[in-house]
Amino acid sequence: MSKRKLVAIGVISWIAFHGLIFLGGAVFGGSIEALTHFGQESGEKEIHCQEDEVAIHGGLEDWYDPDLPLECVNIEEFPELFSPPTPVTGKAWVMAPTPTPTPTPAPTPQPTPLATPQPTPEPIAGQNIQIALSFYTCPPFCLGDTMANGNGVHESAVACGYGLETGQRFSFRGVEYVCEDRGAASNPAYWVDFWLPNHEVGYAWQAEVGMSGEITLLE
Repeated sequence: MSKRKLVAIGVISWIAFHGLIFLGGAVFGGSIEALTHFGQESGEKEIHCQEDEVAIHGGLEDWYDPDLPLECVNIEEFPELFSPPTPVTGKAWVMAPTPTPTPTPAPTPQPTPLATPQPTPEPIAGQNIQIALSFYTCPPFCLGDTMANGNGVHESAVACGYGLETGQRFSFRGVEYVCEDRGAASNPAYWVDFWLPNHEVGYAWQAEVGMSGEITLLE
């Protein structure tokens, strides 16, 4: 082979070798560009922030939108990320106390009006009146003790209820008497209390006449 042919073959080989290298570089570079372009279309890109910055989707204005690209934001301009939550002030819930029932006052009893006493009719001479009978004796009421009319107690003395006037004369079992003394106001209006010398005589007399009897009024 001549020297001229050898040189031609060497030149062609060199051109072919470098052509292959150029073609491989173009293909590889295009692949990288395509991959980079695909990454950009997917919304994600590599971002490098400073030490005092943080990457946030949408930056300060739209940081809550994850569809926006990342932006570096200074930490001091976005304190909400790192500041402690603000305490909520207000009133604590407290169980309301159970109300104490107010006692209902008992109604004040109304006093029962007393019956109006009926006036006692005036005794008429010769009238027969049914009366309550009793006796009193010594002690405690002895002969000479002062009676309601000022006279001293005597053997035929009697005390009368307030239905009979002091000084009223009447007869009982054929014997005449005069109302000279008084008993308690709670006794019946028509009541006569006979003085007797002692209890033995009084009990015997009460057993004979009973607890009530009839008197005849005298003038």
